[in-house]
Amino acid sequence: DPDKTEPGTCGCGVADADTDGDGALDCQEACPDDPDKTEPGACGCGQPDPDADGDGLADCVDNCPSVSNPDQADRDQDGLGDACDSLGVAESGCSCGSDRAAGIAVPLALLWIAGLLCCRRSRG
Repeated sequence: DPDKTEPGTCGCGVADADTDGDGALDCQEACPDDPDKTEPGACGCGQPDPDADGDGLADCVDNCPSVSNPDQADRDQDGLGDACDSLGVAESGCSCGSDRAAGIAVPLALLWIAGLLCCRRSRG
């Protein structure tokens, strides 16, 4: 940095800038363009890490984001947690004839799809 006469916090040749205005210098954080994060978290920089079901796993990596399942058990290995399987929600969002699940199958499937999209965006 030609404007520096002292090394500053970031050292010689690196501006002591806070691009996103979050109070952390760019050289000290992993998400210099994300004002809400200094570290990527589970979902990555620029993506929030909500945990709708409160199980301690961000929705973007939770295999059943609408039902608390901290163990992430998935016995049938379909990518949908057992906690959602027990509600009669199939991987496709079909309730498979279960009257109990008929009212919640579509909202759960939509949350699951939203979680997949979040993960794909943060990795891409």
